[in-house]
Amino acid sequence: MKKDIAKAIEHLEIASARGNMYADYRLAQIYLFEADIFDMEKALEYLNRSAHAGNESAALALTRMANNQFLAVATNVLDLVGSLASIDSYRQPQDCTTMPHPRKERKKHEWEQRM
Repeated sequence: MKKDIAKAIEHLEIASARGNMYADYRLAQIYLFEADIFDMEKALEYLNRSAHAGNESAALALTRMANNQFLAVATNVLDLVGSLASIDSYRQPQDCTTMPHPRKERKKHEWEQRM
């Protein structure tokens, strides 16, 4: 399914007008991380609105941005990627039974293979 950012913004702005602090937070993320519509002023406006409504994630993002803007953006990107990664189905760990042998055993194994 293709992303329709304009439609998403339209719906989120309706929810934001109704006082939904999570819509404000998501709008801020869109304005921060969508390269085509990047707008720092709008992002800060929505983050402030969300934080004042009680969203701890928005307050934390603002605090990080105040301390170090570049680090805050990088951290928020990593948080977002982490959130998206958890959506993907869980993968079973791969078999780890082929661990390397200690040195003596490995040499013995190599010697046996040559014979």
